[in-house]
Amino acid sequence: MKVPNYIIRVQNEGDRKGEIFYNTLTGAKMFVNENQLSRIKNGKCISQLEFLKDKGFIIEDNCDEDKITYKALTRFKPTYNLTLITTYDCNMMCPYCFEENTTSSLAYMDITVGKKVIERIENKIVNDKIEKLNIAFTGGEPLLNFDIIENFLLLLTKLLVKYDKIIYNISLITNGTLLNDYIVNQLKKYNLKGVQVTVDGIKSRHDGLRPSKDGTSSFDKIINSIEKYAKVIPFAIRTNYHYGEENILLEWIDYLDHNMGDYKKNISLKFRNIMDTNNYSYSRNKNSNTIIGKIFQYGFNKGFNILEGSICDKCRIHSNNSEYIDCFGDIYRCFMFAGNKNFVIGNINELEYNEKKLVFDNLKVWENCIKCPLVAICAGGCRYEALVSKGNINKKVCDYQNKLTGLQYYLKSKYKIS
Repeated sequence: MKVPNYIIRVQNEGDRKGEIFYNTLTGAKMFVNENQLSRIKNGKCISQLEFLKDKGFIIEDNCDEDKITYKALTRFKPTYNLTLITTYDCNMMCPYCFEENTTSSLAYMDITVGKKVIERIENKIVNDKIEKLNIAFTGGEPLLNFDIIENFLLLLTKLLVKYDKIIYNISLITNGTLLNDYIVNQLKKYNLKGVQVTVDGIKSRHDGLRPSKDGTSSFDKIINSIEKYAKVIPFAIRTNYHYGEENILLEWIDYLDHNMGDYKKNISLKFRNIMDTNNYSYSRNKNSNTIIGKIFQYGFNKGFNILEGSICDKCRIHSNNSEYIDCFGDIYRCFMFAGNKNFVIGNINELEYNEKKLVFDNLKVWENCIKCPLVAICAGGCRYEALVSKGNINKKVCDYQNKLTGLQYYLKSKYKIS
């Protein structure tokens, strides 16, 4: 038996001696003690390790890891991940927003588009045998068009009466300034999984990076919303940063610890590096994820849950069952391309996709990375970054060592077995 290369292993930093195994193909984690590690190494008493084999943490010596990885990455998953861009309009003017040059920014989704999306969902259920729906609302600022969210969810629940075995949940990605009692109470009726808001550090930094169009402090509005509603709904707080300014994250964690301590169980944190809009790439240096790894340790020690997406989100661009539909009914495979008509793969009013869909269906850059332990997480890097920085959506963008280091810190910090 052997440990396949897609298993990330880190030493347990708790009291018990052993390692944390992380299966990058499935997301499963398991503590493996010293005796079990010895059996794997020496090939003795392997029958006592069947539970590790069942979970994919060890495989037979003659198993082809590349084939296992390829099968996992190409396997059909009966889940439809749908994000609705209710409007490109926004009540804020963040300087790093990639949507700032989007055309028709004042357009709003109407109920005609909403009804077509419902028809599309039913078609996915009937023809693609979808068993689960993950529906997110974003923008722009989606709550500027809450009417369509409310009406869409009414139509969705009526549809799902016919398909009562379908599992569904909804989530909201908002700047958080427009949340109120009515909106929160309405969303809670519809299997609300959580709300993501962005706060870029303490008040002075945040308001400088994320100013409201009306000149008021967006920080105060968002913090008030979190304090009020974190009692009843889960929040993910995203904080954007540039490498070299990690200390602002420590300061921000301290602020949250002091002011949100009562709601820690309902608050998750996510840290993401800001793309440099001058050259459209993410800043990097050899110590970047070592530094951010120490931020993870600090946050976990304070009792916060830090999301794994702080290292690298598993991009859905490679999945046929992940789509972004905007207020015009245009369909995209990646949120970063939303609003750019050159990357529309279809429209809900059309029976067939256009030829651009084949561009995304044939994105196989990850095949060149099949032996990389992180291929299931990274898939060859961000396709948007590849396009704008290298001029080719099929170019590999590799940040292996940074991501591996960050992931190792993350695992060691989050999973301490005592």
